[in-house]
Amino acid sequence: MQAGELFVFDTDIVGPFGIFTDVSRAWIIGDEPPDAEQKLLYSLSHEQLHHNIDLLTPGLSFQDFAARAWPIPAEYIGNRYAELLHGVGLAVEYPLVYHKQDAPTWQYEGVFEVGMTVCVESYIGLQGGARGSNWSSLFYIGEHGVRPLCTYPFESALID
Repeated sequence: MQAGELFVFDTDIVGPFGIFTDVSRAWIIGDEPPDAEQKLLYSLSHEQLHHNIDLLTPGLSFQDFAARAWPIPAEYIGNRYAELLHGVGLAVEYPLVYHKQDAPTWQYEGVFEVGMTVCVESYIGLQGGARGSNWSSLFYIGEHGVRPLCTYPFESALID
């Protein structure tokens, strides 16, 4: 790692008492200002994550979530994350919600329910590219809305 590089850390860990968690973040190493490509990748990933978080609501079907999910720009589709979100428990669990183009093959029926804990995912990077931005964050779907379970802040210097 060198100063000025975009560093991405993806946890996917089983922690105390066997509980699974998945939190990913990205930072610029050192005090270097981000370049235009780093800002673009980070901003697009941030936009995708927040658009999809805003869709979460009890009663929404997995198919409707996939259909309304943030449209990944064409140049990044080939390197998309495997799913839009997954459940969290003792491992990656129900539900798994796939991207719109993958849904006809993989998506099963279901709806978001009060009490679910999900991890919303984002990865933006060119296929074969040397850079990318990965985000994942945990959310509890409650009766009165969606609550983040991770409050670690975003890097404001990287958001356009």
